[in-house]
Amino acid sequence: MKVKIDPDLLAQAKDGDPEAFNELFDLCSQHIFRYILARIGDPQLAEDLTGNVFLKVYEAINRGDSWNWTFTSWLYSIAHNQVVDYQRRQNLRAFYPIDEQEWIPSSHPDPYAHSLDCLDAEALRAAIARLPATQAQVICLRFLEGYGVREVATLLGKSELSIRALQFRAMRELRATMRKELG
Repeated sequence: MKVKIDPDLLAQAKDGDPEAFNELFDLCSQHIFRYILARIGDPQLAEDLTGNVFLKVYEAINRGDSWNWTFTSWLYSIAHNQVVDYQRRQNLRAFYPIDEQEWIPSSHPDPYAHSLDCLDAEALRAAIARLPATQAQVICLRFLEGYGVREVATLLGKSELSIRALQFRAMRELRATMRKELG
């Protein structure tokens, strides 16, 4: 998360100040939403899971629990756990017969090209979802959130060398998967 969070704001939130918590939500929710969306691909579900993340944060603060490391690391670990929990509960992927879908005209100048782009993005999201959890987390933090290797290492509590190795293996796997998917 490329947002600088004021330590005083964190202290106020930790002390139960609802305004401080709301400000933290405003600062961080879009980052968490993008992280979750990259992992599951469904904007509405990502929004729900983002809400769950902040509910868990709020409940933890009210119980007197809070972050033992950085707030950002704690927040991403809660988001990661929400994604993993959702994926565990999700046994079957929903199937929607095309005949039952409402026809909506495209707002894009080239609907075919736009459809191909969407399919490519969906294939990439699916490929990321098939990665081992730590590799997927590194890819999301590095390339979607824009963190550097050192920052990801700090967030995940790993060495920079470990993050580089995870990124290398994940990229190799993604490359192979995308080649198969996209021909």
